[in-house]
Amino acid sequence: MNGPFQTARELTATALPVEFEALAPPPLLLPGEHLEHYQALRQVIFADLAPRSAIEWLLAIDVAELSWEIQRYLLNGERWVPANQSTSPARTDVAVPRGVPAAGANRTTRFLRLGVNRIMPNRGLPSRRPCIGAAFVAIDLLATVRSALFRPGLCLHLCGRLCRVVASIAGWLVLRSVTFVEAEFQKRAAQEILASIEREIAGIQNVLLALAASPATHDGELAQFQRRAAKVARQLDLPIVLREVGTGQPVIGPSLEPDRLVLQNVSVPTREAIRRTGESGRPAVSGAFFDPSAGRYVVTVAVPFGEGL
Repeated sequence: MNGPFQTARELTATALPVEFEALAPPPLLLPGEHLEHYQALRQVIFADLAPRSAIEWLLAIDVAELSWEIQRYLLNGERWVPANQSTSPARTDVAVPRGVPAAGANRTTRFLRLGVNRIMPNRGLPSRRPCIGAAFVAIDLLATVRSALFRPGLCLHLCGRLCRVVASIAGWLVLRSVTFVEAEFQKRAAQEILASIEREIAGIQNVLLALAASPATHDGELAQFQRRAAKVARQLDLPIVLREVGTGQPVIGPSLEPDRLVLQNVSVPTREAIRRTGESGRPAVSGAFFDPSAGRYVVTVAVPFGEGL
């Protein structure tokens, strides 16, 4: 717990993404400036800020450009001082340019008086005119930063970038909502289709139960039952087959198309539905399976007819 620990944060190299290179062109260099210096400064700023999202990269690019301008003003401040300007070393009063409001003149002058002796010796300016040089550099820099922040072109540029980000987020939200609505619509349609199929199967079960409970069934008159079953089959447009529970072999098979009805080959779902009906004595419905004779997927509805049927 009392061991040494590292307090300095190491900067990691952060490369500018390819898609943002067009938004960060190199600056117009003045005499004595080098492109390598600008790239090194920009790389340090990118490593310090460590941007991740698109808006963070755009703001980091703007910070790098503004930092280069600040460094340019500070390094070239001596050139802006008039050559014939002479100042007493003991005099620290400075003139405030027109760009600074009157309300903030005293505060700006006080700032220059306090910071001039710290700024100017590090810039290598002559000692006979530090106050005037610092005044021109700091006040011109303040006016430049203020004009850059409230420049219409920069505001429109930032607003355009923010609008693109907001539009992308809004488009993603709209697409997600449309996808959600479409999924809900498909789910509701599937539920309606399933409910319709269940109602149809329930109706078929009731018809078959009524057919199995007819007097001809209890009297053992299979011929009369076959006529009634054929009539019901035509009304339902479905084949009706009377099979044995144990073997699955047909006893009678009235159908609209008896030549297409394969009576000997019983599918596994049909055999399972017949077995459940024989064991429980209640109607059973098989799962959907493909019927080669019909050329489509069908289900089997099995109802108890009598003992062993």
